[in-house]
Amino acid sequence: MIELSSKKVGESVTVTVDFALLTPNPTSPEFLVKHLRGVADPTPSAMVGTAPFITSSTLVSCLISGGVVGATYAIEVWV
Repeated sequence: MIELSSKKVGESVTVTVDFALLTPNPTSPEFLVKHLRGVADPTPSAMVGTAPFITSSTLVSCLISGGVVGATYAIEVWV
């Protein structure tokens, strides 16, 4: 789980995860954003801005955007 709390609402960030310790060839990556604490966000999953993509042999990335001021989010990633 990745914790995201310092992102500004209008800002987009690319989150990249290295799966080298788990698999040499990640496939079908998925990102899920959940509200963790703070100001409520009824649609945290809408923050996933692009389809996740494999950026190298073990790196997986996704653009995260939007959100609510004062909310902290958990980003779960799996392959």
